[in-house]
Amino acid sequence: MYKYKDGFVFKVVLSTLDSLQRFIKEPLFMLQGMYTNKPQNIIIYADKPRIVNECPHVNIYDIDIGDAAIITWYEEEARVTGLKNFPIDARSHGVEFIEETTPILEALGFTDLGNTNVGFFKTFPHIRWIDVQPLEDTKADCLRIL
Repeated sequence: MYKYKDGFVFKVVLSTLDSLQRFIKEPLFMLQGMYTNKPQNIIIYADKPRIVNECPHVNIYDIDIGDAAIITWYEEEARVTGLKNFPIDARSHGVEFIEETTPILEALGFTDLGNTNVGFFKTFPHIRWIDVQPLEDTKADCLRIL
């Protein structure tokens, strides 16, 4: 994650083509805004002829990097990340948010939902997941590798 411009961060995920369906699942799920920060301008850099893309909001740029793939997007920057850094009056709401949403996200195939992966934002909803990792066997249905 890198600073992008005022109020936004730029995220980069390096992957192999074999794992691309798994790793693209995170920003695609986050587009729904279900308890998460929303990504914008999702781009995959990879060997385009080997990818069948039926994912809305995903652009693929053809670049010869062998079996590698790079996924990028940007999203709103949190005021603070990690529950321990939340404003004191928001921490109990953060705990409630984590306890309520973790079972839902786990049932949808995501993991790594610890206290460090939540953010407190200026805009509503003020508490959101900033990082949700897809389980190993999770794949995006709208993308296939040839």
